Amino acid sequence: NSRRVLGEDYDGLTEVQTSHLAFGLPDLSPYSRSSAFDSRELCVLIERAISTFEPRLVKGTVKVEFVKSDRVDDFAMRFRIRGLLHVEPITEPVTFDTALDPNNGSMKVEATE
Repeated sequence: NSRRVLGEDYDGLTEVQTSHLAFGLPDLSPYSRSSAFDSRELCVLIERAISTFEPRLVKGTVKVEFVKSDRVDDFAMRFRIRGLLHVEPITEPVTFDTALDPNNGSMKVEATE
């Protein structure tokens, strides 16, 4: 739950993209939950950040999907994050429901069963 400070000037440099300089997510304030394009883009950004910086989740198993809310008073951007958690000697599937509050930029993550 950290904001990425690295600009896009370094997109072509593979080593930089996986370093601590690239940790976190970019500023999410320009993204809209009502835009299908923005929703897909956010899923890709979150999936990439988790896959790169969370070593306990098996590479290639992290999937992020946008969860649309039917409530008109719900302004949060909601995502479901799935993957395989590997903690020696066990590997098991995990699912997290995540809500991003666009008003203050906070993110709430809850494990689901």
